[in-house]
Amino acid sequence: MPTLRNLFENAFRPCGQTLYVWGGGWNKEDTGAGEDGMRIGLNPEWKRFFDENAGTYDYDKHRFEFGHGLDCSGFVGWTLYNTLEKEPGIPGYVMSSTTMAKTFAERGFGTYVPNEEITEYRPGDIVSMNGHVWIAIGQCEDGSVVLTHSSPNTGVQISGSMLPGKEEKTTQSYAVAEAAMAKYFSRCHSFYATRECALDYRGGNLMHWDLEHGVLTDPDGFVKMGPAEIIDAVLG
Repeated sequence: MPTLRNLFENAFRPCGQTLYVWGGGWNKEDTGAGEDGMRIGLNPEWKRFFDENAGTYDYDKHRFEFGHGLDCSGFVGWTLYNTLEKEPGIPGYVMSSTTMAKTFAERGFGTYVPNEEITEYRPGDIVSMNGHVWIAIGQCEDGSVVLTHSSPNTGVQISGSMLPGKEEKTTQSYAVAEAAMAKYFSRCHSFYATRECALDYRGGNLMHWDLEHGVLTDPDGFVKMGPAEIIDAVLG
């Protein structure tokens, strides 16, 4: 059975070499997963497009250029597809970012937690905001969250998050994300600063994976690791 480690292995594969393309991962009808959203493995075109455009990219000029990159739901959908499926071309996991956490919970993948009931962010959590979706890598001791996502400003990367009352770029999650991007994705880091996500990133609903009776297991104990440990275990 697929593991939580497998989820992170796949989530980190397009990291640092895939730009945000509005509609990337979707079909042309905008009804669900397209070819890239049901692809096993990376599309080499993602890196070619990154190499050609990094540093000067304006995502607004490349909307719906299918095959060139992934948007936020395309990235999460591709990650789940590559974690849970073995063959390309079957119905995928790309859908509205806003509803992903709830829909996956309804499929039996885990437990849905509305925003007002969130008490913690666990490794692998799928977090759906209004118009965006991200994967939690883990929560730091100061309460800030390290995450991975596809963002218009940076493409697919590891990011930190802000906390109320804290100055910019002083959270533990930002330090973890900055170190990870500099160490493991140095070329991307030379083009794009590590992002510290705004407070509204904590305004979403989430799904905790059911690691005992769901579609993922956790024999490696990732759910008990800190975010820096997980990143180093997968990428180190």
